[in-house]
Amino acid sequence: MSRPRPVTEGERVSARRVIIVNSALTNFGFFVITPYLMLHFTHALGLGAAVVGTVLALRQFSQQAGNLLSGAWADRVGYRRSMLIGYSVRGVGFAAMGFAPSLPVLLAMALMAGAGGALFDAPGRAALTRLSRGDEVLRSFALSAALANVGAMLGPLAGLVILDAAGWPAVALTAGGMFIATGVYTARAMPRHVLAAPAHAPPTRLPLREITGNRPFLLLSSLLVGYWFLATQPNVTLPLYVARLAGSLTPVGTLLAINSGLAIAVQYPLLRWLELRRAMGVALGPALGAIALGFAVMALSGSFPGWVVAICLYSLGNMIMSPAINALTAQLAPASKLGSYFGFASLAVALGGGLGSVLGGGLYDAAVARHAPGQVWLVFAALAVAVGVGISALRREGLEERG
Repeated sequence: MSRPRPVTEGERVSARRVIIVNSALTNFGFFVITPYLMLHFTHALGLGAAVVGTVLALRQFSQQAGNLLSGAWADRVGYRRSMLIGYSVRGVGFAAMGFAPSLPVLLAMALMAGAGGALFDAPGRAALTRLSRGDEVLRSFALSAALANVGAMLGPLAGLVILDAAGWPAVALTAGGMFIATGVYTARAMPRHVLAAPAHAPPTRLPLREITGNRPFLLLSSLLVGYWFLATQPNVTLPLYVARLAGSLTPVGTLLAINSGLAIAVQYPLLRWLELRRAMGVALGPALGAIALGFAVMALSGSFPGWVVAICLYSLGNMIMSPAINALTAQLAPASKLGSYFGFASLAVALGGGLGSVLGGGLYDAAVARHAPGQVWLVFAALAVAVGVGISALRREGLEERG
């Protein structure tokens, strides 16, 4: 294989900017359609909520599990190529959902959308790492997360307007079109030789033995299953708990909007402040402590002001954790196998998120049966403390930020 043309500093900075902007574009496209999938297919096709929920879970699983394969493949063929294919595949999958006439077609399109996501998710994070220099890694992931939050906030609003004005097919076409447009933008704005296949490509097979032999990375990934379990609870347990106490879903929407708004306004300045003080590694334990405290406040409060305090504490911890996880993965992964490591790290998202959806609801039901629904938040708080203690211990053993 011929050696790729050298990438100039200007090309590197421009390509890095493209991937960061793509975070907003893809999240916008994703959230234009996903909040309304359950509503549409239970009404239009007469499917049960459990059936549609299973389809959506399979879509998520196909993406998170597929990250493991796509990451290793992208290490070999180049991150740009993998991302461009992924944007196209997801675009077609989402657009076709607007015209799915039956459950088998819906399932096929959902799996297609998930596979497309796998082709640009782990490769995209690996690409952002490759294009960042030294201290830029954390900054890049912080900017990416901030713009992703903007897309996540605007997407549902746009989807609702389109749904009311033009119907479901227009929503699906808008979502699919956004991913296609992201691919076109990336292809035009990022030169072909940037993030191309390496001159000495690693084998396509998964380097599982090497990854599982990387003890700090394996321990970190195992601990993060607990974190991702907790990260699902604002979408799983919070609506059930707040709606039960308030008698309405209105406070739920307000609390989730506060969570997104805080992340947009505060996340990047906060992470920049921590980065300048070389305090990112030290902040991981306190970040999980803030999440634990937020859950404890939720358990003890039965009114909206207390819930606002709880969601602010959760948001503060979460906005530190999310970019730091990607930066730590980048730190622990060999430069030639970034995609493989980010793909493996996605297994923690899949396992933790899946357990959070299933067990979170089950734990809440058990607490309700004991006439003490707030107790479930104390369980979550204890788990946050345990994960924080584990990560702090791992850091003392040598898991330090670069610098």
